[in-house]
Amino acid sequence: MNSTQHIPSGYKQTEVGVIPVDWEVRLLDDICERGSGHTPSKKFPEYWNGNIKWVSLQDTFRLDKVYINETTSSISDLGIKNSSAKILKKGTVLLSRDAGVGKSTIIADKMACSQHFVSWTCGNELVNIYLYYYLQQQKSEFERIAIGSTIKTIGLPYFRKYKAPIPTKAEQEAIAEALVDADAWIESLEKLIAKKRNLKQAAMQQLLTGQTRLPGFEGEWVTATIENIGLVGRGRVISHKEIGKSVNQKYPVYSSQTSSKGLMGYIDTYDFEGEYITWTTDGANAGTVFHRNGRFNCTNVCGTIKLVQDDNIFVSMLLNTVAKTHVSWHLGNPKLMNDVMKKISLKMPSCLEEQIAIAKVLSDMDAEIEALEAKLEKARRIKEGMMAELLTGKTRLVEPKSVPFRYPDVEADAEVRMVAE
Repeated sequence: MNSTQHIPSGYKQTEVGVIPVDWEVRLLDDICERGSGHTPSKKFPEYWNGNIKWVSLQDTFRLDKVYINETTSSISDLGIKNSSAKILKKGTVLLSRDAGVGKSTIIADKMACSQHFVSWTCGNELVNIYLYYYLQQQKSEFERIAIGSTIKTIGLPYFRKYKAPIPTKAEQEAIAEALVDADAWIESLEKLIAKKRNLKQAAMQQLLTGQTRLPGFEGEWVTATIENIGLVGRGRVISHKEIGKSVNQKYPVYSSQTSSKGLMGYIDTYDFEGEYITWTTDGANAGTVFHRNGRFNCTNVCGTIKLVQDDNIFVSMLLNTVAKTHVSWHLGNPKLMNDVMKKISLKMPSCLEEQIAIAKVLSDMDAEIEALEAKLEKARRIKEGMMAELLTGKTRLVEPKSVPFRYPDVEADAEVRMVAE
């Protein structure tokens, strides 16, 4: 069967995929000025710490954002004159072709870059933000073709033949505007989450130490060791095969991982029932503490604490702030074993009601942050979907009947953006 029969009307098959018939496939070298960079010799201090911002692999964490404004290092005019580094124009698009391969950005001012980047200064036919988002969409392909045993890299010859689908400039601008709006929505959520986390951290420092007391509570706090307020135990060896044979998928199994709150999988039996505190005993996450409630299992790299009192959410929160300071090292492996855990002392309210009230305040803050994180994940998925539609021409923003991009749930998210700002 001829594959062209599956191409929708108004579209065509090209070497970069199916695109609208009015789009072109262009060699970037024909519509951009391509370049790279260089590293001035470190033997000459006068080549460094000048007034020219220099993008290097040290700036990997600054990439994958529309613009890069700051750099870790800078070079001098002498560094430019005595190396192959060039000053790139404001608005030049950069792509990392080495470590962090496929990451891209646009320089917000005149800058130079290292040889680990390829650069494109766009001409009149290409909008730089459109190119940035197209490169972002192609990141998985860049990662796939990179070669090397230790550091993956893409050779410069690859980019001499690099082609991209090019709509009209008006459509490029419309696509760029829509995706910039989507990124702004994501950034506003990220800022709000960071602000909420800072507020929670401040609240923890005040409430978990007694520096600030909730209304209606007085009295001294008492000090108690874990062995005096709870029964300390440990999980058991649970194999992946045992979890894999689970039929009912009923009882959670917790491991040393902190992703998904330590959830490893499910099993058909349970060893623990009720309220418990668990902590990671071994590895990089040693000392991380969780509150558990219900019927569950945990592996042998998890310790368990069953408190004498009925509620242990406050104790788990307080313990999580200090447990890591008791981690020791055994042959390079961090450990927090049962005997050490038993001796950890905590200062806490003698009144259980105050413990519950403090835990409620902090739990509510956690719930708010989790809800925002879920909204952020949704926003990222929406942006990914937009890129898949707009950068292939499946959705056309320049068509007369097209609807301009708006923030999903725009009234609710307007408040998010105002708070973040």
